[in-house]
Amino acid sequence: MKKKLPEFVLAPAHKFEMNGETIEVDARQVRVYGYGNWEKCPNCKREGPMDGFLLKPEEWPNAVIICGDHPGCGVFWCQIGTPPKDHTWTYIEN
Repeated sequence: MKKKLPEFVLAPAHKFEMNGETIEVDARQVRVYGYGNWEKCPNCKREGPMDGFLLKPEEWPNAVIICGDHPGCGVFWCQIGTPPKDHTWTYIEN
């Protein structure tokens, strides 16, 4: 990434099930914890490299990958177990 990183991004609204209950989460501002370079999009499998942001590790989404338009899937919000090998942390909570 050669551009200035945002401090926050706006994560999309989503729903999830927990203990049989549907929980709705509104779109919200989330802190960018770092950035990375993905070799392949985890959604459409398009070959990279492609840039993305690392967000708060224990929340959904904890990553957003900028895949692109054609033939990619756009901006892909996801939960990842580990960051890509080419990543940098830019924010650490105290």
